[in-house]
Amino acid sequence: ASEDLVNKNFETLFAEECAWLSAPTVALHFQGRSGQAQRKKVVANYRPSAVLSEGEQKVLALADFLAESRMRGTKAPLVFDDPVTSLDYRRLDEVAGRIQHLAETHQVIVLTHNIMFASALISTRQNKKLRVKIYEVRDGGQHKGILAPDVEPQLDTPADLGKRINVKLQDMPKAEAVVQDALIKEAYDLLRAWCEAFVEQELLQSVTQRYRHNIMMTKLSKIDATRLAAATAVIEPLFARACDRMTGHSHAAEKMSTKPTVAEFQADWERAKAARSAYLA
Repeated sequence: ASEDLVNKNFETLFAEECAWLSAPTVALHFQGRSGQAQRKKVVANYRPSAVLSEGEQKVLALADFLAESRMRGTKAPLVFDDPVTSLDYRRLDEVAGRIQHLAETHQVIVLTHNIMFASALISTRQNKKLRVKIYEVRDGGQHKGILAPDVEPQLDTPADLGKRINVKLQDMPKAEAVVQDALIKEAYDLLRAWCEAFVEQELLQSVTQRYRHNIMMTKLSKIDATRLAAATAVIEPLFARACDRMTGHSHAAEKMSTKPTVAEFQADWERAKAARSAYLA
């Protein structure tokens, strides 16, 4: 009776994990006693290896592992060593989403060299406020295999960019003229990026995202159309001014001696913050 109960529990958990990961349908057969296989998977009358691709078998193995770990009822750490090897890109997001869900209740360690999978993990984590530490295994110089912390790709948000702009503003008044000019240009670089991040993430609620091809149709209803025109009226000229004054811009000859002042940048920054506050209010 105890064995039957364990098998039934595993079968339920295995089915749940297969649904999470969009795994192919297989039948479970429980057999034998101590010293023999407790369960085996079959597709019709065939072993999975005879009819399923390597990627499909990998997904089944992941479902098996996760179901087994859940049966133990403990919160022990889970370690995944390249869990998406041989998987098609359609399943990368599904595996990333499952791992993120597990990370809400477990410590999860993921080792991977798949940049698409790493990107999926990072982008999913943005919405979950999880405590995450990212390391990179260095492969240069005399030393190999050195773990370098804090190497996460930069993910700009209006709040983060605002902090960096404020640091520039603090340094401007006490800087020499030449350095001050450089700081103002760098601040306009950041203001340009701030405009993009504000429009992308807050004005348009991430319906479309820079450097990504997806459209989030479910976010359309969250756009505040009643305040959109007012915010656009401020952001458009600010963005144009920032593009004209950023460090990477080639200035026309007649503008070479026309340099923005600290006061002008402060006024632009205050307009930007006011437009954001009015839209989010």
